[in-house]
Amino acid sequence: MSALLVTHGILVIILILLVARKYRTLLNPVTFFGAYFFMASVVGPGLYIVLHLPNASDDALTTSIILSAVYFGVFAVAYLWRPSPLSGVLIKLVQYTRPFQLRGAGDVAGLAIPVLLAEFVLCWLLLVVGSGAGALWITAPREAYQSHRAGAGVWWSLTQATLMLSFICCVFRFATTRKRTAGLSLGFAAMASMLGSKASTLAYFVMALFLWHYRIGPIKSRVVLSAGAGLVALVVLTQMFYGNTESILGAFLYFDYFIVSARFIDAFHNFGFRWGTLALSQGWYYVPRALYPDKPFGYGPSAITEWMYPGAASDGYTPGILQWTAPYADFGVIGVIVAGVLTAWVSKAAYEYFVQARTIFSAAILAQIGFVYYIEIFPNAPFLVFWGWLAVQAGLILLFSRVLKNEVTTA
Repeated sequence: MSALLVTHGILVIILILLVARKYRTLLNPVTFFGAYFFMASVVGPGLYIVLHLPNASDDALTTSIILSAVYFGVFAVAYLWRPSPLSGVLIKLVQYTRPFQLRGAGDVAGLAIPVLLAEFVLCWLLLVVGSGAGALWITAPREAYQSHRAGAGVWWSLTQATLMLSFICCVFRFATTRKRTAGLSLGFAAMASMLGSKASTLAYFVMALFLWHYRIGPIKSRVVLSAGAGLVALVVLTQMFYGNTESILGAFLYFDYFIVSARFIDAFHNFGFRWGTLALSQGWYYVPRALYPDKPFGYGPSAITEWMYPGAASDGYTPGILQWTAPYADFGVIGVIVAGVLTAWVSKAAYEYFVQARTIFSAAILAQIGFVYYIEIFPNAPFLVFWGWLAVQAGLILLFSRVLKNEVTTA
């Protein structure tokens, strides 16, 4: 089993390097998703196995390693092979919303950014009141996020979305140097820490690297690797800051996605194939819990963890699983392969559009669907919801950007 795990790890590294060679930079979604996937499906389970911690059979662990290799393999190969068939769809969609596109610094002048930041503050206040947690969002944001977000999840997502969009707009407007980009990322990450999500906080540093590389100047591979090591250190420190662990080893053991998925494989005979119903159940997202209190806590992939740990989601505990787990539960290995390809097509379309356009609008699209995991400008929002929100935000930003311009011109 150890040899199989090492082989899987080598495969992940080779595929990351091949994609980096194609795009001539490590700053692409495969690198960032691959780094997470390496931690989650190689390092994490490796530590669990060495320390004899996994509560899963050898067969389940072996099956999980193979499924992980299959998923990441088809994902990376889809990036290496031919253009994404979804690229044309994305470009057409962008053309249909052309009046509401944000391009560069000129589109976020005037009152645009102050109004956007005011919207962030308003959404945050509604989150504070709607969740019932009050000042806990300041004194203990992680506890508020885990125990009081239910019923106010929409406000949490909108708060995160407006803050990340504000950051992207500020970078395009003010970050003409690397120091300014770094300063903005630190400031916005500090504000994001009040939302209690580790992923949301760290996302600002990743987005800063991409915007730095594609707007200000290329970043060399050794700098990217150094920044990656810094991000790993930040992950460890963030785990400690939020009280998830007290040691470096505990921070790495926190990546138990593989082990949870392996335990699911062990118990799969009691769960059975769902033939697409898990994917369809994602429609519950569109139903606000405030309007329908009986909305299930487990839908889509979270239905698996709710089945494994009944009541955990309602108590604020949401164990993670690897990306192939839900597709496997729906359609088996075929589901894993199809999910890997489709995920790559979506991510690749967003990434290549951003590289071509390098606009605020394309950066927002990249932040929503380009990174596969951990980074999402509007967390958990289905794409059409995100697109409608972005179009409305762009319209308001353009309106307030021109208000002050017109006043200055008139004066």
